[in-house]
Amino acid sequence: MRHSLWLLIGLLTGCHYSHVGEARATFRQTGQVLTLRVDRHCDTVMGAPDVEEDQRLILELSAYTVGVKWPVPSPNAVARFTVTRFGPSSEGTDCTGYIILKSVTDKKVVADLSLDITAHTSNGGYTQHVKYRGEHTFVDGAARGD
Repeated sequence: MRHSLWLLIGLLTGCHYSHVGEARATFRQTGQVLTLRVDRHCDTVMGAPDVEEDQRLILELSAYTVGVKWPVPSPNAVARFTVTRFGPSSEGTDCTGYIILKSVTDKKVVADLSLDITAHTSNGGYTQHVKYRGEHTFVDGAARGD
């Protein structure tokens, strides 16, 4: 009964709830550029062009320093965001926030993310707002074949 009530409230308020699956986070280091990638799957319940989607965030950091709060976007921190689904895909058009690298080793990168992203379909018919929050651990993408 309790779940039925929450479902009814969600339907009446136009809730855009989605279930975000476990993120897969990898990194690559090429010279002075550190590339971080987060892939995650979402089961969208309401309000989207499709019932499922795959989200990919790529952050490219150059001349970075551990422990420094880097604004995104900035000359040293660039973000790209894409959403793939059976329906129309979306591209990130606006990203604001920051990243703090907590540690960088040959095998793993730990970073704190606080990013707000706006993405649109190519025809502009759908807009979504995506958040990345908290500590993420990135493993060596070359070792995993990424």
